[in-house]
Amino acid sequence: MPRILITGLSAAICDTDALRRLLTLDVPMAVEKVDGFAISRDHVYVHALPDLIQRPSTVVTFAVEGLIARPERTAGMRHALCSSVADAIAAYMQRTDSRYESIIGWCARIDRDDDGFVRRMCPGPRPDPEATG
Repeated sequence: MPRILITGLSAAICDTDALRRLLTLDVPMAVEKVDGFAISRDHVYVHALPDLIQRPSTVVTFAVEGLIARPERTAGMRHALCSSVADAIAAYMQRTDSRYESIIGWCARIDRDDDGFVRRMCPGPRPDPEATG
């Protein structure tokens, strides 16, 4: 399940419908549509940290984390994934009339011997997603 962290968004656009749409619909859909990953938008978690300091230029960054390293997930596929996410962010910036100089993003893979990946599962029965509704 990938997690995408976006930084550098203006604090003025926090908690808006447009931001909510970016985090819950646009970016997850951008991930889902990239060929080869077979990642459902329901398994993509997107978070945004606003930039609380006014700067002369705006650089929006994002990192895609939690991609399991698999031989079929090539560098080209990771580049396509980043490009799709960048396109979703650029469309959001245009929709909200927000100025930016650049959008920079990258993918970090997990499950390599040297990355210190840890997973802890919740003890006991797992909640039924259909029961929560």
